[in-house]
Amino acid sequence: MKRFIKSILYFIPILGIAVVALICITTFIDYKNADFSFKSHPKYIITGHSQPESAYNDTIISDFKNISFTAESYFYNFIKIKKVLEDNNSIEVVFIEFTNNQINKEKDQWIWGKDYMLRGFEKYASFMSFDEKLMLIKKNPVNFINALSLSENNKITRILSHNHNYEKALGGFRYLKRYELDSLIKVTPDVKYLSTEEIEVSEKNLSYLDDMIEFCQAKNKRVIFVRSPIHEKYPELKNDEKFLEILNTRYADIEFLDFLKFPLSTSERGDFHHINHKGAKVYSEWFANLLKDGLLDKENKQEFINNRIKRFK
Repeated sequence: MKRFIKSILYFIPILGIAVVALICITTFIDYKNADFSFKSHPKYIITGHSQPESAYNDTIISDFKNISFTAESYFYNFIKIKKVLEDNNSIEVVFIEFTNNQINKEKDQWIWGKDYMLRGFEKYASFMSFDEKLMLIKKNPVNFINALSLSENNKITRILSHNHNYEKALGGFRYLKRYELDSLIKVTPDVKYLSTEEIEVSEKNLSYLDDMIEFCQAKNKRVIFVRSPIHEKYPELKNDEKFLEILNTRYADIEFLDFLKFPLSTSERGDFHHINHKGAKVYSEWFANLLKDGLLDKENKQEFINNRIKRFK
């Protein structure tokens, strides 16, 4: 029995060393061979969560690439953007979705919550710094172990299949087939706006937005915030006072294009905060024309946008 226990105790550190070695080797190979380049050589990219994901049809907008992904926090946006900019010299402008629901404290869970970490770490583990991984371990150690296992499986699959291109994994335009707005309007009261003191902010999520801005600017990329169209009864608009306060103080130096009130019919919206595929076609064609007509060169961009919205109505 003693001999058996000694054998087990001897085997455990060997197994641990082997696991660590495997992680290091697969991470090195994945990092070295990873390809984040786009064949379309876009001039513009947009990143964010599901709202821009379903709003910007990049088959309609020239020189434009949508890399948004459902429920993806600024933490994973940041890791993704770093690799995308390194591999795509054609990119000049980085549009970042900055909207009401992204400042809420609950968005912390989009970083280390179970499903969010599993999905994000699986894709981007090879490109995270030690400090970033340590943060995830501290916030959710049990889930980190599961995420580590999934990540290893993903890396080994990529290595064995010689598939190191990440373009399809990054996100993209989502052809949303959803028509729930009619039923939602009937049961949802008007928005009750809250004061700034009543809103708890996700400082962690915003800190990675800060990092993303700093990185883009260091790469001499133009950073522009956008707020995609949202229905006026969307409950998360309750924090609008706090949202605008953060925008006008913390991000006062960042260009902001507000498309909140772009008019869309009920049939063109999936719900309060998502545009469906019909609305995306309308909105993307309109947005594409704005870019062609020199929106980004205008002295007062928001005035130009507001005037074009009035004309569109």
